[in-house]
Amino acid sequence: MPVRRLLEQTSEVVTALKPCFMMSPLSVSQFLPAGFAFDTVIFDEASQITPADAANCIYRGRQLIVAGDDRQLPPTSFFQSGGSDTDSDEYEEGQFDEFESVLKLAKGTARLPSLPLRWHYRSKHESLITFSNYRFYDGNLITFPGAAENGDDLGVELFVVDGIYQRGGARINLPEARKAAERVMFHATRYPNNSLGVVAFSQPQADAIEDAVERLCEEYPDLEERLAGGRLDGFFVKNLESVQGDERDTMIFSVGYGPDEVGKLTAGFGPLNGESGWRRLNVAITRARRRVEVISSFRAPQLAALGSANVGVLALQRYLDYAERGVAALAIDLSESGGDVESPLEASVCSVLRSWGLDVVPQVGTAGYRIDLGVRDPRRRGRYLLGVECDGAAYHSSKLARDRDRLRQEVLEGLGWKLHRVWGSSWYRDRPGQERRLRMALEQALVDDGPVSVTPPSEPIVRTTVAADLNQAPDWAEPYRTFRADINSFRNPAEPLERSRLSAVVASVVRTESPIHMELLGRRIGQLWDCNATKRVRTAIQYVLWDLQREDRCRITGDFIWAGAVPEKLPVRVPDPGDDRTRREIEHIAPEELQSAVRQLLIDARVAGEEELLVSVARLFGYERTGARIRSALDDCLRALIDDGMVVLGSDQLLRPS
Repeated sequence: MPVRRLLEQTSEVVTALKPCFMMSPLSVSQFLPAGFAFDTVIFDEASQITPADAANCIYRGRQLIVAGDDRQLPPTSFFQSGGSDTDSDEYEEGQFDEFESVLKLAKGTARLPSLPLRWHYRSKHESLITFSNYRFYDGNLITFPGAAENGDDLGVELFVVDGIYQRGGARINLPEARKAAERVMFHATRYPNNSLGVVAFSQPQADAIEDAVERLCEEYPDLEERLAGGRLDGFFVKNLESVQGDERDTMIFSVGYGPDEVGKLTAGFGPLNGESGWRRLNVAITRARRRVEVISSFRAPQLAALGSANVGVLALQRYLDYAERGVAALAIDLSESGGDVESPLEASVCSVLRSWGLDVVPQVGTAGYRIDLGVRDPRRRGRYLLGVECDGAAYHSSKLARDRDRLRQEVLEGLGWKLHRVWGSSWYRDRPGQERRLRMALEQALVDDGPVSVTPPSEPIVRTTVAADLNQAPDWAEPYRTFRADINSFRNPAEPLERSRLSAVVASVVRTESPIHMELLGRRIGQLWDCNATKRVRTAIQYVLWDLQREDRCRITGDFIWAGAVPEKLPVRVPDPGDDRTRREIEHIAPEELQSAVRQLLIDARVAGEEELLVSVARLFGYERTGARIRSALDDCLRALIDDGMVVLGSDQLLRPS
């Protein structure tokens, strides 16, 4: 059955089993019937979705959430055809390859409130996001410093190679591709637990890098195993048009473009030259959690000498300068770690720490949130042993205690910090006691010493396969119990001398197997006395039942005998496959019990056709075939349930519980 038709017929069941659907807009059009609706529709990466693609999703929900970044990739057709003609060096100014996004429309309407997300969590080293924060986000992002300052698996670094861009031929830069493959091998060998990705400006360059990595894998077989992984953490090589949404611990960025065979450098950078080229650069340089390595065949001054006024080219020039010189290249008032203290409390605590011979750095960080005092580790260069926070201006400026305490501490601890807080009132009221607490925190940090790791060790995923028993009874069913006893009598149960014993046994059978059919009760008595259920025996049973009913020890309704009143929740009893005595004919199942079974089956299934229900009832009570008697009993059962309003028959001829 086609998926669309299957979902149309089983919509209630599918949404009950899986309330959350994750699909692309195109998949929604292909697979979901027109009437398939949800409580909430959420668009992620909405900057890349056109309104035309979004319309078929929006009308299906009662609530709409649009999540995206308008400073990242817009909807584009630049690489849509996949051919080499579209992947050219020159970008035509009039080329129509970008469209308005559903995010832009959503932000342009007053009916949808806009909630900016300012805290940046991805980057485990502040330098990874600093350039984008100040060039593309106007410095509005709140970023957090890491407990490690430097390392060859942290921060941003520029690698300049003597590359040649084959402008008139394959449009690749082989020296850059080989350098990228070399760096892939370095990180895969040195940091095997860190995820790794490569992004290139163009698809030909991405293909060249992939070829270079494959050649290394042939030479070093262990490398291929180290690069293996899943969709979310495995190694990849992508062009910048397809990398949005991905993130890895280390990202290697190959510019690809550069001086050609005659040494001429031009400002043709393919999609970077477009109106939103700077957005593409922003995507490429913000995919990393720990480190970005930029591989280029030229430096920023060489690009500046071309005098290009293109926004994307200028952004690339500034980023190359930033990757080479660091924060100083931003040309804004942004001091690095090591500023002055901001309050008398910080000065007092800093003075105490330095008097103990410790190297203390005030205001650790470059933007957003700063650690008041960072105590450098005396044994390992480039990392902090302890972060000390004082209740100063940064603390009191937060509007919510939840933000300033729990969330902020979680973020900083996730970046490898060990934190200690000093309260001003306590420091001035009990200076010796607070100094002891501070010293204990430092000693504890030394005891807990270990390599700074902002990537938690991954636990192995254990998958267990369990074979499903499709014939297993549902949880709400219970096994049918039969009354068993040794009568040890040579008399017939219809004889007057057996009347007292017959009365006791009948009462026990009814109590055990209620509700029980009159005919089935006769069979039970015959089995217990090892005789046939003759007319004389059945008459004796009838007299006994009348006596029990007069004594209010049973109740007779039609052909069924009950031990008492009909319970509100009637149990559904199913046969034991290993005991034929527990298998009942359809006529021997009380209508109330059959109705309870049908309703429970419908509640589980949400919706079902009459034929499906018939098969389910037959399987539940152990029938191999669905003959005329079973169909007739089910028809009567459904008619009664529909009349009582317990089951609804829809216009689609499907049955649903009310």
